[in-house]
Amino acid sequence: MPSANFPPNTVFDSLFSYEGGMNSGVNPLLLRKNEMSYASGLTVRGTFPNPRPPRMRYQLQFASQQIATAFTTGLFQGYCYYKPDVGTETLLVSISGRLYQIVPNPATLIATVADVTGANPQSATVTQAWLWQAENFVFWNDGVNLPVFFNGTTTKRSNGQVPPPAPIFTTNADFTIPAGYSYLSVPPPAPIAVVLTGNFTGANGDTIGINLGSTLPLTGTVVAGAGTPNITINLNIVNVTPPIALVVAKGSSLQDTQGLTFVPQFPVGRMGVYGRGRVWMALANGKDFIAGDIVKGPSGTKALNYRDSVLNVTENNYLVGGGTFTVPGAIGDIRAMLFVAQPDTSLGQGPLLIFTPTHVFSCNAPVDRLTWQSLTNPILTETYIANGALGTNSTFNINSDTWFRSADGIRSLQQSRRDFQEWINTPISREVTRVLSQDDQNLLAFGTGVFFDNRALMTAIPVSTPNGVYNRTLIVVNTDLITKIGEKGQPCYDGVWPGMNILGMVVGDFSLVQRCFQFVFNTVLNVFELWEQLPSFSADVINNPKTAIVGDNNTDAIEWWFETGAITFKEDLEHRTFKRLYNGEIYVDNLVGKVRFQVFYQPDQYPCWIPWLAWEECATQNKGDGSNIKPQFRPRMGLGAPPNMGCDPSTSRPFTDGYTYQMKIVINGQCEFIGARIAAVIIPEPTFAPPACKPIC
Repeated sequence: MPSANFPPNTVFDSLFSYEGGMNSGVNPLLLRKNEMSYASGLTVRGTFPNPRPPRMRYQLQFASQQIATAFTTGLFQGYCYYKPDVGTETLLVSISGRLYQIVPNPATLIATVADVTGANPQSATVTQAWLWQAENFVFWNDGVNLPVFFNGTTTKRSNGQVPPPAPIFTTNADFTIPAGYSYLSVPPPAPIAVVLTGNFTGANGDTIGINLGSTLPLTGTVVAGAGTPNITINLNIVNVTPPIALVVAKGSSLQDTQGLTFVPQFPVGRMGVYGRGRVWMALANGKDFIAGDIVKGPSGTKALNYRDSVLNVTENNYLVGGGTFTVPGAIGDIRAMLFVAQPDTSLGQGPLLIFTPTHVFSCNAPVDRLTWQSLTNPILTETYIANGALGTNSTFNINSDTWFRSADGIRSLQQSRRDFQEWINTPISREVTRVLSQDDQNLLAFGTGVFFDNRALMTAIPVSTPNGVYNRTLIVVNTDLITKIGEKGQPCYDGVWPGMNILGMVVGDFSLVQRCFQFVFNTVLNVFELWEQLPSFSADVINNPKTAIVGDNNTDAIEWWFETGAITFKEDLEHRTFKRLYNGEIYVDNLVGKVRFQVFYQPDQYPCWIPWLAWEECATQNKGDGSNIKPQFRPRMGLGAPPNMGCDPSTSRPFTDGYTYQMKIVINGQCEFIGARIAAVIIPEPTFAPPACKPIC
């Protein structure tokens, strides 16, 4: 029964918790009460809508203005997280063919940027580069030039797989070993024979010295007469690497015919991954991929504990007949390579997954390469046929599952494999169809995704610019809606977090704290920026009101809003009644500082939002003496009767009249929406349609 404050025939409805999250793939008439038709800039962790976690912008510091300009205004190509054996974790980014190392300091929000390219730049014009870590090395590929290896301090270009001509060493001159050559282990007293070419005018017994940089010289003794004698050197240094200086005491030129050995390394390639002790890399043609040497294999050097063997490709007998692994040509290029997590294994890794736009392959090669040639079963098998991955950075693991962006949305590999046995095989992103429908399919290879703070963050709506491809929004899946020791809530979509203009995202441990960094394109200044996405607990105004970060950069209020499902006033839609929107109120909690509210509504299926009321609330932060005040609440904020905004030209009836309604609530600032109550009055439905309220256009 209506109260005394309301006229007869008043009906009521309410809004409460939203643990169902956003679902734009269903008509608002069919949504459940705990689902939102659209959600922007918010999270429903804890079931009630509140602002998304804040972000912090880092101040970038450069050694020179030249580096600053090149970094902030170049062509963004690729990135990765780098964890050294000892020292501070960093970020690496490829911009216009230069490699930059970023050291973020969360305590000061300052990030130092250094150009670590050295003498090994990559292409300045390719739109995409690929970076990943293996042991303490980072591979840097551009699909055009040989890979570049970064060891935390310096860069070195790959030898490739075709040896350059053997060097000829000139009399009485220092020389440097060419790239790709080194001295292999020769235990004493086994000699290395060096042939003197040309006319040697020295005598039997003359000494020839090899200066190994900072080490003691090695000496060889002439053991034949004048003309073309040989010398022998007992090499007591194991795995000597360049540079090596050679000085001939007397005579002509000489050529090393035994000790100097070429070490093949990775050729030109694209994306890659490190797993099961080897680097796996797609070749430049996009169809083939290879595996490098096992970590701590014999091709490494003793000085680096043989870990640098992962840079080499000397174990080239993959299968009987040799060659590389190849995916069929009709299924598209390789777009991503990833090892799936697998418990109860020695390395915690399952098979290597190879993704193309239409297929997913599984490469289950044993760790021991000597067994590969004797395998009778194929190493490379098809694990999923339908919609594959489109980008390497938007393919990532969530526990034992793999999520990736496909042509038809966001997919889970586990669910897609399970649904493959049925007629229906759909993505897991129908709830965000309204966002994904705005994507440019040609740019999805530049997407990025991570799993952070128990949320899957996936970019959407890519935009191409001369500075690279940025993404206008994030799609967010909340996997920790509400958790108790004996119960876990189902995952749902927090919705979209717009306005971030993300070029790439990286998650990594920095001083034992997991952090999520975002490379961002400032469309106003046309420069690159570095931001950190904070976790939810950083904005906990309930338990940590003194230290909670409210708003981006702790100053900029976050605007968040949501659209409800259809408000039916608890009626069966088959027996609906005609109504007039009459009144309403909303309730909020955890109010901090100044917060602006705007409420809109729309009758039935009217396509536009009609303003209802806008106002501000202010919750004082402290008492003036520095002491803290807990966040405030507002148990009832009245909306009053909707203002007269005219009539709907398509139905010629007042905007306030209809059968069902939707509400859009826009909030700028920190609070938590905990409910609303709406009233409408049942009115007689007109016997005849009203006359047109506006002329026909």
